[in-house]
Amino acid sequence: KALVQGKAELTYGELRDRVDALAAELMDNGARPGMPIAVCAEPGFDLIIGLLAVARAGAAFLPIDHSYPGSRRRLLLADSGATIVVTRSSLKHLFTDFHGVVVTGDRPATDHTHIRRPAFRGTTEDPVYLIYTSGSTGEPKGTVVPHRGILRIVRDHPFVEFGPKLTTLFNLSVSFDACHMNVQGPQLTGSPQVLPASEKPVLSDFVDAIRGHGVNCLFTASGYFKLLVDEHLD
Repeated sequence: KALVQGKAELTYGELRDRVDALAAELMDNGARPGMPIAVCAEPGFDLIIGLLAVARAGAAFLPIDHSYPGSRRRLLLADSGATIVVTRSSLKHLFTDFHGVVVTGDRPATDHTHIRRPAFRGTTEDPVYLIYTSGSTGEPKGTVVPHRGILRIVRDHPFVEFGPKLTTLFNLSVSFDACHMNVQGPQLTGSPQVLPASEKPVLSDFVDAIRGHGVNCLFTASGYFKLLVDEHLD
């Protein structure tokens, strides 16, 4: 299993098919190494597929939390220079004033024998994602992370060994930098990743996911961890 959400599952083969299909579509729309492409979706398969597809196409994903106000979305899109947005059909209305290309990634892959397998274009020095600060001390500022940055946190990490024996939980906002250890670590090493069953999860949804799917590795914020321990230590 690659992804689990409630009773739904995606194998690594199914995940590869959907990622490759979307990556090929992005490349047809002009995706190239280093190019920022925004990804906006609720926590779920489509979000993970969108992030991986952008990286697969050699571009740099710009994660945008679907709950952001319109002013924040417009600022990030304008400042980054993104000309492509990957989202779900149900969220296309958030980008009616966007003048670039909107690609919906919530479509099942076709017969895998007809899926294009795009060759990766880029180097370890090329950007893999662009993350913005909160802007609490002024305008939000973008930080570019190269592919080698992902490899550094996944390979030979001093406090966790990613691999099939770990089952991780996706539990942070996609716009929070630490979230991407949660995304890239499992997918690069064969760890199953669990997502909360609800697209608007509350604490109890995360607890149910941990208990129901044998989660044994959690990357999270300290405040969230304290709340989890205080209210659900059992």
